[in-house]
Amino acid sequence: MTRVFSAEAFRCVRVAWIGVLLSPLSWSNALHAQESGVRSPGKPVPTLESLPDAALPRGVFKGWCGQKDRYLLNVDGQIEAYDAGAKYATIAVSSDWPWQCSNDGEQLVYIDTRMGYVTRVNIASGDSRWLASYQQPERRTTISFSPHLGSVATTTPLKLTADAGPLKIILVQPNKPRNSNEYVQQIKWSKDASRLAVAYDTKTIEFLDSDGRRLGSGQRPNDWNVNDGWFDVDRKALTLFLVPEQQQAGIAVRCDLVPWKCSRVKSRVDSFSIGGRGIMGAVEQLGKPSVPDDDSIVYPHHYAAEVRHQVFGLLARQVYATSSGRLSYAISVSPSGTRAILTWSNERLAGCGTGPDYAKCAQGILINLSKVLK
Repeated sequence: MTRVFSAEAFRCVRVAWIGVLLSPLSWSNALHAQESGVRSPGKPVPTLESLPDAALPRGVFKGWCGQKDRYLLNVDGQIEAYDAGAKYATIAVSSDWPWQCSNDGEQLVYIDTRMGYVTRVNIASGDSRWLASYQQPERRTTISFSPHLGSVATTTPLKLTADAGPLKIILVQPNKPRNSNEYVQQIKWSKDASRLAVAYDTKTIEFLDSDGRRLGSGQRPNDWNVNDGWFDVDRKALTLFLVPEQQQAGIAVRCDLVPWKCSRVKSRVDSFSIGGRGIMGAVEQLGKPSVPDDDSIVYPHHYAAEVRHQVFGLLARQVYATSSGRLSYAISVSPSGTRAILTWSNERLAGCGTGPDYAKCAQGILINLSKVLK
């Protein structure tokens, strides 16, 4: 499966996903006060499938939409919105285009990467408004909206329409020379839209305020791609999910901003996410890693999927064998922290194949975490 809340590569544009802003290692008293009703330490750790769950509808999981646990699926090339197991709407948007939802989950912004258009859609009614256009640049472009969709950070100038209203534009890296090979991989917003983290391919992470002013910078531990990132609730640290170019497992690191210092949170992970309540989800490879003789993908014999709380530790964990035909496990914790979606590719499903037929391999479950949050 495509990595959950991972950044997807497109021909010219990449849209950064809004991260939920609670780090797995944040220990602030303010955050403790929000964590009432969490599983007590010392109890046996349940498996994921022992928790209440429901099979996902047919389709490929795309990500969470807003802060109310709505999620989106790619169904036959279009996007469908679901609340729990109930379909809310079909959105007439290509599943190949980068998209981003508003906090309330009622608005979706997408980028038409072929034409260079930015459009906002009302998910319930289907009504759409053309917000902006841009010229196809020679170098890669990254566009990221703030959680409330009131601001947009972009590496290329945007020409706004009347329907854009008072949309605020933050132009990132405007002073880079045209012959520079450095490009932006990700732009991540804090939940309150007061901070931005800009990740470059040269290991540099820059921090900007909501007006685009540079506040500081640091170097990540390696030159792996930034797949996703989440600010702490107090914006004093940033957690990054880093993945290599080749088909290898990634790592999660947490970096204090002042003074800049990064420490490893998780190793050998294929999937990593942070949701509400400081709940972290991860899928890690087990056993000795195999090195392929060519460019083929080598899967581990076992995966471990788990959900953790930042203070109380492991909440649920399950080991899966790839001999069952299930591969490419990924997990994503919801913005509320009360649900998680576990997905995998089942190569034994009828019609499962490569290319367009890969979507027919997708399966998953929606897990209710309430039982381990008591």
